[in-house]
Amino acid sequence: MIPVETGRARSTVPPLVLMGSDHATGYIRTSTDSSNLTVAAQPTALWHHAVDSRDPAYDGVFFVGITSTRIYCRPICPSRAARPERRRFFRSRDAAEQSGFRACRRCRPELARGQTPLDAVPRLARKA
Repeated sequence: MIPVETGRARSTVPPLVLMGSDHATGYIRTSTDSSNLTVAAQPTALWHHAVDSRDPAYDGVFFVGITSTRIYCRPICPSRAARPERRRFFRSRDAAEQSGFRACRRCRPELARGQTPLDAVPRLARKA
């Protein structure tokens, strides 16, 4: 379950018990019918789950900034996950940098997808 803030009350949303989702907008599909789209209580609830699970489907969709260190990462960063209340989400690297965050030196979010050290093993395996 994903904790979601809804006003004063705290509720939970089942993580990805859904048929699919649109990662960029926070819309979730609750059935195979394309007209049955609902908006998540908070689009960031899905993003918190993506960071916690290091879901590669969200790589490049958003970036997460950690307020305690002023570093921003890719959602698949192998670094220790920060507490949810210390995370800020950005749709682009530029937005994170304009907010005063610097790029992580482990996941290298400023590099193009597929060119980072995290992608080295799959990249070399494809060449072999």
